[in-house]
Amino acid sequence: MTRKEIRIYARGLVDEYTELSEGLISDDTADETNFDILINIAQQRVMIDLIQYIPWYFRKSVLISTVATQADYEIGDGEDIDIDDFLLFENIYHNKAGDFPQGLAYVEPDQLTDRQIDAQATGEPTCWMYESKDTITLRPTPTATETSRYKGYYFYELADLSDDADVSDLPKITHPLVAIDAARQYHLIDEEEGSDLERRYQGILGVAANNLLSIKPSLGYRGRQALDENVR
Repeated sequence: MTRKEIRIYARGLVDEYTELSEGLISDDTADETNFDILINIAQQRVMIDLIQYIPWYFRKSVLISTVATQADYEIGDGEDIDIDDFLLFENIYHNKAGDFPQGLAYVEPDQLTDRQIDAQATGEPTCWMYESKDTITLRPTPTATETSRYKGYYFYELADLSDDADVSDLPKITHPLVAIDAARQYHLIDEEEGSDLERRYQGILGVAANNLLSIKPSLGYRGRQALDENVR
């Protein structure tokens, strides 16, 4: 569905198909509630609901190079880790030729002591953590500069729909959820009852999750080794 189609559907759900000069929704007045704003908020909320069912759909990969004596790596367009749509890392894996693609353990800052990594430790990184929302830290601090040393998998941030012809990057079967959630937000603003919309949203989400989004390739390896055999 295009942004226009989502907006028309959302307006229908709240019985307001057109811009009303005295109404709550006015797409040509910046200081009025704007359905296009609600639609972009709704996209992100629907993504959060779907990511547990189809994490691969919202996943991208990036190669990470190390720099000798550099522990912190900034994430962003043209930065150390060159990503322009970063939301969150899922995992980071070894990517060196001849090595198994084992994962780097994710830790919180207070767990470095548990792993016996001192504040100034250098060597082969065994774990990573968030230094801030746009920076990760490899610990111990790398001692070598290596290109594409690691491969990170991350969840990307959906682009806003900025034009009526734009199509949501969400699976097509879930596009109605964006309109329904935008209508739910409208009802919160308008202080109206939204229980019918909630039931409709959960119904479509359930059908999508159980009947389509849960489909997985039949040729696959379902067994998993112990975590300590996959992380180093």
